[in-house]
Amino acid sequence: MKKPGEEMENVSGNSMGVLELARRMDDFGDEWSYGIKQLTKFSEKASKALLKVKESFEELDHELAEASKGKGNGKKA
Repeated sequence: MKKPGEEMENVSGNSMGVLELARRMDDFGDEWSYGIKQLTKFSEKASKALLKVKESFEELDHELAEASKGKGNGKKA
């Protein structure tokens, strides 16, 4: 995602030929680059949060499995 953002940021509106179009392309390139950077930042944070959720569920699953072992052998709790 970084490479397309950098490429759009570096595109010169002057290469479009028409002044108004050139200005709009410059603006678009800046906005595109900013948007991609924000998406990258947020997706990295979301990925870390989801990994923590996954690890918590795995830990809970393990704890429940261990707790059920003691109850499954005929002993009363």
